[in-house]
Amino acid sequence: ALGTDVIATLKHAKLVKVRGIARKLMGKAIVVGIGSGLSAVIWITVSGFAVLSTSVLVAILVASVVIPVVAVKSLQMKARRALKKHTK
Repeated sequence: ALGTDVIATLKHAKLVKVRGIARKLMGKAIVVGIGSGLSAVIWITVSGFAVLSTSVLVAILVASVVIPVVAVKSLQMKARRALKKHTK
């Protein structure tokens, strides 16, 4: 019984760590998303490849933030499900 308790505790600690890492990634994903979105908008408009409307520029910026956030949220949800599965 003690051995299984130790193994369960180690698995729980690993899942909690994964969840914490996913939370930290959320902040980094937002920063990277904003940075890449701004870079894309500046590169497209300054280089003169295309004249974009304001709504398209806003859509690029929003997508550059939303896509990384959704990816990190999916990691958080997987960690949460795994944590619930192992704690039951």
